[in-house]
Order: sequence, then C-alpha cells, then structure tokens
Amino acid sequence: MSGTTLLTIQRGFEVRLDTLARNINPRRPIAWENINFTIPPNGRWWQTSFQAGMPVGIGLGQSGTKHYFGIFQINVYQSSSGGVGGPALATDDANLILNTFPIGGSFIQSGLNIHVISGGRGTGDLDPSKNYYLIPVRIQWQTWVDEEG
Repeated sequence: MSGTTLLTIQRGFEVRLDTLARNINPRRPIAWENINFTIPPNGRWWQTSFQAGMPVGIGLGQSGTKHYFGIFQINVYQSSSGGVGGPALATDDANLILNTFPIGGSFIQSGLNIHVISGGRGTGDLDPSKNYYLIPVRIQWQTWVDEEG
C-alpha cells in the first residue's frame, strides 16, 4: 500500500497548493513534477518536488502501523528583469505558501491525516541562470497508516 499512500499524500499537498495558486491574482502557474511546463511571460511561477522517506513499521512483521514522512518543496521563481519588486514578490509568495501549510497544522486527504511538523523558506537569491529570483519553501510532513501485511 505504500505507493498508493504516498500518491495520496502527494495529491493532498498538490490540491491545496493548486487551490492557493488559482486564488491569487494573477494566478501562479505551477511546474508539477514530470509534466511539461512553459515558463510564463511574466516570469513568475512555482515548481514542486515531493520527497518521501522509507515508511517505518512501528509494530512487528509486515502488518501494523507505518510511519510515513517527507518533504514537500515548492521553489518560488520571480523574474529578475523587467519587473518591479522581484525579491519582495517572491517573498510574498513564499509566505503565502507557508501560511497554507502552517507548522502544527494538519489536513485530511482520502482518509489520511497528514501533519505538518515543520516548514520554512530560504532567504532567496538569483538562480544560477541569473534570470530569476528563487526562494525554496520546504514543508516537512508525517502521517501514520495502519496497513495489512
């Protein structure tokens, strides 16, 4: 069940991030993992990465409760040319994302209670191409799932 569980957790984060992106004006395009993406003309977008550790069994054998944990990372990009407020705009977006996944908060996705145990953002800098400001946002999560062997 671990593959299905991880997809459910990932989907929970993606749904919430997509809802946030759609409710901001202008809407923020998201570069989802393994999906073709074209950088928007305004040079403002988010890029996601879902990273999970190996589930840890809490009981004996294959049956019982498993602890799932990992990081959901969102890179916030803002063009460094031709725009006003570059770093400040990227910082505002990073803070909006952190407020969507508050530390100590949780949400339910398909019956799984997913807990946010920490979160934070980098200070931001120009990416190696020197065309964009980049602020990484990291959300650390965990959940426990009762599984049959």
